[in-house]
Amino acid sequence: MPMLIGLGVLLIGTLLLGITLSLLLHWAFEPRLPYWAAFGIVTVVMGGVGFALFHAGQKQFQSFNPLPDRTLDALKDNVSSLTGASKP
Repeated sequence: MPMLIGLGVLLIGTLLLGITLSLLLHWAFEPRLPYWAAFGIVTVVMGGVGFALFHAGQKQFQSFNPLPDRTLDALKDNVSSLTGASKP
């Protein structure tokens, strides 16, 4: 439960950070940059960073093998000896 609450607080913090960065960007380039452009720039940048991190995590997760091959072979041998079935 604390993890879920922490995730919710982190999500709210990220949203507020995006709003703050958008307003700061608008303030820094006030006469030339409207609000919608500042929010669009921050949204695209944060979305790109989020996508890159998600993709990197997905590649790392796919390369992870929780059950090594030797362990799997030993487990198959144990199951076949317990059931009396021949090894495939």
